[in-house]
Amino acid sequence: RGAAIAHGKVVAVAYADGDLTLDEILEAAAATASDGVLIDTALKNGPGLRQLIDRNTLTCWISRARDGGLRVAVAGRLMRDDLPWARECGADIAGVRGAACEHGRTSRVIAEKVRLLRCHV
Repeated sequence: RGAAIAHGKVVAVAYADGDLTLDEILEAAAATASDGVLIDTALKNGPGLRQLIDRNTLTCWISRARDGGLRVAVAGRLMRDDLPWARECGADIAGVRGAACEHGRTSRVIAEKVRLLRCHV
């Protein structure tokens, strides 16, 4: 958990497989006057976000975050087939890494994979 600053905006970052509950993540974002919140996974070889949080729970959580004026990004072992799920749940941004790389998250990004990901949203 922590915060990232991009273009003068503060984004609270928390892990779905971490210590905080989803409610606590929103409370922390509100307490720090964050502009957005990113829910990710800490364990890069563990279950992905989609396995950790069901659609209804994530949709409700994103709705509450947006009601609080937050933009929402989701990440955590998301693959191409997970992007419609993230969009349907209401996420503003879906972050990928391994899905865009040649041989997993530690290899190089492949332009063709990025094109396929863009077409899938």
